[in-house]
Amino acid sequence: MKKVIEEIKKNKKFQIISDEDLDGIISAFLMSKILEKLNKKFQITIRENGKKLKKLAKKGFDAYILLDLPFEDKEIFEFAKNNKVIYIDHHKREIPKEIPKN
Repeated sequence: MKKVIEEIKKNKKFQIISDEDLDGIISAFLMSKILEKLNKKFQITIRENGKKLKKLAKKGFDAYILLDLPFEDKEIFEFAKNNKVIYIDHHKREIPKEIPKN
């Protein structure tokens, strides 16, 4: 959790991208409260109809917080090549061996 906190402190403007189910919406709400307490700017985007990450992400954010999104690793890693990503999710059963440093 320390790494997540450090990354949040380093950035000013976030896009929270979360799934449309109940745990996704609650996760987005809770993260918004954390960012508010830290005086960070943010936008919440709720994923609908299984949209891909590229379609959901908007330009102009310092970092993207992905919550409760069952995206494939390949899709997340491709996005993380050019964007700072904080990924918090209970869907992952194991951490892939090779992940982008970003």
